[in-house]
Amino acid sequence: MPSKFLKHEPCPNCNSKDNFARYDDGHGHCFGCGHQEQPPKDNHPPRIKPMAPPTTPLLEFLTHRALDKRGISLETCKLFNYGYSQHQGAAVQVAEYRNQKGDVVAQHLRYRTRSSGGWVTAATCSCGANTSGDRATAVAATCSWW
Repeated sequence: MPSKFLKHEPCPNCNSKDNFARYDDGHGHCFGCGHQEQPPKDNHPPRIKPMAPPTTPLLEFLTHRALDKRGISLETCKLFNYGYSQHQGAAVQVAEYRNQKGDVVAQHLRYRTRSSGGWVTAATCSCGANTSGDRATAVAATCSWW
């Protein structure tokens, strides 16, 4: 990840007033004489923490079938594991989203009506909206139907 510029400083090598640029990871570079400073070896930028494993169940697929109105064949639906299920008593199309290890971490739902849709995720969403019962988190979004 590239470092971000913080401020200009006097160069310790050529004594310029403000040619030396300091960056958030601790390194610096003088654009006058080319002098460089590297951060101490023990000053590493913070690592990004991986997502927590799923804590709630995701929806189960009932069937795979072609989406003729959207021009998507049965083979394509099977290849990308796109199918139909039930969510809160309504029929929905379900698209799975996987992490780098291939685990399903979220599902996008497409309802029949344009006024409703959403996501079912294996983690808590930022808006805090929850579905009823033991279902996973759902986030309202506008989407079209098949």
